[in-house]
Amino acid sequence: MSATHLDAEEFLRLGDGYERPRTQRASSEERAPGADQGTENTWAALFAPHPEGAGPFGGRDNALTALVGFERAKRFPFEGGVVFALHWNVTYCDPPLDEAFVRERVSRAWAEWTEGDEPDATPADLRHTSPEAQEWQIKSGDYLLDLETGGGGLAWFIKNVLVRGGYHFVSAPAAGAKTWFLIDLAVAVASGRSWLALDVPQAPVLYLDMEIGEAQFSTRFKKLGAARGLPFHYLDEDVKLDRRADVDRLVALIQQRNIELLVIDTFSRVWTGDENDNRQVRAFGATIKAIRKKTGVTVVLAHHDRKTRLDGDSPIGHEKMRGGGDIAAQCDLAYAITRAGENLFEVTTTKNRVLPAADALHVFFTLEDNDDRTTVTLKTVDAAARSEQAQDDMAGRIRSALTQHGALNQTQLTERVGARKSLVVAAAERLLTEGEITCEPGARGTKMYRIPEAQN
Repeated sequence: MSATHLDAEEFLRLGDGYERPRTQRASSEERAPGADQGTENTWAALFAPHPEGAGPFGGRDNALTALVGFERAKRFPFEGGVVFALHWNVTYCDPPLDEAFVRERVSRAWAEWTEGDEPDATPADLRHTSPEAQEWQIKSGDYLLDLETGGGGLAWFIKNVLVRGGYHFVSAPAAGAKTWFLIDLAVAVASGRSWLALDVPQAPVLYLDMEIGEAQFSTRFKKLGAARGLPFHYLDEDVKLDRRADVDRLVALIQQRNIELLVIDTFSRVWTGDENDNRQVRAFGATIKAIRKKTGVTVVLAHHDRKTRLDGDSPIGHEKMRGGGDIAAQCDLAYAITRAGENLFEVTTTKNRVLPAADALHVFFTLEDNDDRTTVTLKTVDAAARSEQAQDDMAGRIRSALTQHGALNQTQLTERVGARKSLVVAAAERLLTEGEITCEPGARGTKMYRIPEAQN
């Protein structure tokens, strides 16, 4: 029996009166801890009252962990397992556990239980080992000193940008050049060419594309200069990193192809959890950590910025990202891409726990087409060119606003342009000096800017 194709209502019915066939009587060793020795069902003790600190499993928490074993044995998909666990909690726990706690505990325990191939597999069949039962590995201070001096400490995949074997995020708003940025990174690593004017090692890359699909990806891949024969691997299957089978297959693929850089685009599409729930976010981080520990791969995840900010602009850069604060709290470095002008993008380091602030990445780049628009080059932009480009962009936005709305004062112009007032006023004064706009007094001594009649 497989629960894979059942809907939520069928999941909820699975536990009601569930009973193992008597022809498959479980041995006493197979029975759930504390279960009635006269029962015919290894799992029957789950569907009994669980008072706080008591009951067949000695408490609600232990019973919930065992329930996940039942779900894995029955081959529940993760989403159905959460629905069923929430129903079980309010039905059998007294009092019910907090809903957020149930979701978090299911997420954590899910990775610990192996999925069963038989409908009534037992904990022994699944060879489950509780993490609490594993031997702790205590390491000495001398071990840490030897690790550092022996080259086993912090190492860079790309100096001051990506930690070797580390965990990184890149976020941007919609149409923020995030995917262009990451494909260019992947192509640079696969080919060993420089990137953002930085030295890059040549290494095998796996790009997990859940965002734009192979048609658009192939166009960008070609335009960004990818050559044939690169150690570049592309995957656009429906991979979910809260499905143990998918995690296992991903680990095997990374090991088989000797992948050193894994790019995941995007975070929200490889996970079915609630990105606003920090407990669930930590469970996702634990999965990424397990993948890194088994393979040594360097991981970069793309993520989206919030569509609207909460309580204004946060002074903390990584809080632009959607979801709970623990998304960034678990990673080594996080970067934000923002639009600084027409075809001008700024990359800032928004989360950093491994670098002196002065060494953190902060660059501007453009995406430059060649004459026949067959290739695109991601170019870093120096301060002088950046300033000139930003001024030209602001001037164009001011001219457009005045053409559309007629005469505007400084406050009105700032609102239409959507930038800091000081920048708008400086650009307007420059246009005024160059004769591209005019200025006349308005009410209460305000300045009213407009496009000269001859230019309309």
